[in-house]
Amino acid sequence: MSSDFEDIVYVLENNSEAERLLLNSQEPLRSYLTEEFCALLNDPALAEGLYAHLEPRNVPQQIVKIESILRSVSGYGSSE
Repeated sequence: MSSDFEDIVYVLENNSEAERLLLNSQEPLRSYLTEEFCALLNDPALAEGLYAHLEPRNVPQQIVKIESILRSVSGYGSSE
């Protein structure tokens, strides 16, 4: 995981507008996010990294939320 991973997790966990803002980002940021978020989703250590940086009582729900945002912003798994 990158040194910025904790910051990414914090923003995605705590900013209710993060997904909308990221989806509306301009190039070249949008391409960068797509590439980096796909890399995170393909990283076998993603779940462990999320567990390490999330509030323990909310981990299951927050993992679903964060992975959903990563997929949405990156287009990961879409048929396009």
